[in-house]
Amino acid sequence: CTPAEYRYNLTRFVRDVRGKGANPILCTSVQRRKFDENGILEDTHGDYPGYVRELAAKMNVPLIDMQKMSGKVIADAGVEGSKAIFLFIKPGEYKSLPNGREDNTHFSEYGARLMAKLFCQGLVETNNELAKYLKPDIVSNIQNR
Repeated sequence: CTPAEYRYNLTRFVRDVRGKGANPILCTSVQRRKFDENGILEDTHGDYPGYVRELAAKMNVPLIDMQKMSGKVIADAGVEGSKAIFLFIKPGEYKSLPNGREDNTHFSEYGARLMAKLFCQGLVETNNELAKYLKPDIVSNIQNR
């Protein structure tokens, strides 16, 4: 969708959620795995995460910046190490994918768990009321990092 449509849809989402008496949370998109020739992680989302950040500030909505948090995790893992975070399936590993698959967008189970942990970290860091429903060991791991 266009930037104007994206902003409109996010604004509508926030208003609709608040209209139902709930409290919205906005998240930026998670980072994809795309490194340049020097091994530097590149952004693939353009201005869209910025629109989410702007709207969160403008409408006083808690923001969990998954793009920044996931980008750091992926960049820290590096070109080769980050493959474990995404769906990198070796040829012959699954009968349904005899040639394997390299997917730089979708997460492996390990990567999905990392992203869930980052989201939980965001709940804790924003003092979101939902953080009280997290298991105590998750919260202590976040606070002790």
